[in-house]
Amino acid sequence: MSRELRSRLVQFKILNRVYWTPSRLHRVGLATDDACWKCQQGSGTLLHLLWGCSKVQDYWTHIHKVVEKVAGQRVPFMNSLYVLGDPSALSHLPTPLAHWIQTAIMLGRKLLVKEKVNLQKLNLFIWT
Repeated sequence: MSRELRSRLVQFKILNRVYWTPSRLHRVGLATDDACWKCQQGSGTLLHLLWGCSKVQDYWTHIHKVVEKVAGQRVPFMNSLYVLGDPSALSHLPTPLAHWIQTAIMLGRKLLVKEKVNLQKLNLFIWT
């Protein structure tokens, strides 16, 4: 299976709530604990894996700083915007700029899903 196809399959599973997180695997008895695969500290829920994990937060913080620098505007640092792509947080910005920010964040989400296993070694310069 190609990396792109695998990435799309993971995205499909997340959107349809069939992605097997550590928390879910533990709940059904297929894992001994529910620790996050990335940080080994928190409970591996979907929200933790995509937003709450300390390693993922470093990634999103970097993307947030780059987006604000390029856009020259303050952009809210909210999980609804960065994880779910909620455009209402950008309603105060001109439409072309809001669309550019949404596209940049979407590419960040896509890279996060593609690099989910190697997040410890994720090269943030791939994104920028």
